[in-house]
Formats: sequence, structure tokens, C-alpha cells
Amino acid sequence: GIHPQNLGAWRQPDRLPAVNGGMQRLTDLQMNSIDPLVRRASALQQTEDTADGAVHLTPRDAGQHAIGAGDRVLVQQSGRTVPLTAVIDSRLPEGTVLIHAGHPAIQGLGPWSGEITIKRA
Repeated sequence: GIHPQNLGAWRQPDRLPAVNGGMQRLTDLQMNSIDPLVRRASALQQTEDTADGAVHLTPRDAGQHAIGAGDRVLVQQSGRTVPLTAVIDSRLPEGTVLIHAGHPAIQGLGPWSGEITIKRA
């Protein structure tokens, strides 16, 4: 018979392919950054489920760009540049950056996915 299971064959890739030498942007929308009522609840905005306005990098990618945790980084996408704080995040595949949606600091960037470049400010 058929035995359903939740164990899929997908696994996190070790690295995503570079396009034009850039990195790939990943974006998520944190739970407490969604609706106006939640965004105005000061207690909820102090949890980890809120957009942090930072750029998350793998340890290897950060090392290749001479970026450390807490450094200011210039993030460029679609011809726009914004300064963000670096967070070292080993959960990501190499060649990617994670930026949470819903934070005022990232309003000047482009789409939620695609090629992105970074450099230390």
C-alpha cells in the first residue's frame, strides 16, 4: 500500500550558481512584520520574528569579502545601493544573502530575489 511521509528528497544546496559574478538574494517575510497591528506592537517587535534590517551572509562569503559580524555593508541591487549591517548566518547556502522583507532599511533595494552585490562600507 501507499505510506505517505513528509520526508522529501529536497535538501539545502551547498552553493547556488553565481550569475555575472554576483550573489543571489533570498528574502523572507518575518511573521511579526506583516500586518499594521502586529508591526505597532512593541512587545512583538522585540522578538526574533521581526525583520532585522540586516544582510545575512555565510561565514565563507563574509570572509571572502572581509566582512565581520556587525560591519556596515553596501548592498547593491537593480542599480540601487543601501547600507545594511552584516549578520553571519551559517544556515544559508554559499553564494546567497538573506534579507528580511518589511524593514524600512531595505526599501531602496530591488526585487525579493535575483542578483545582488555586497562590499564592506
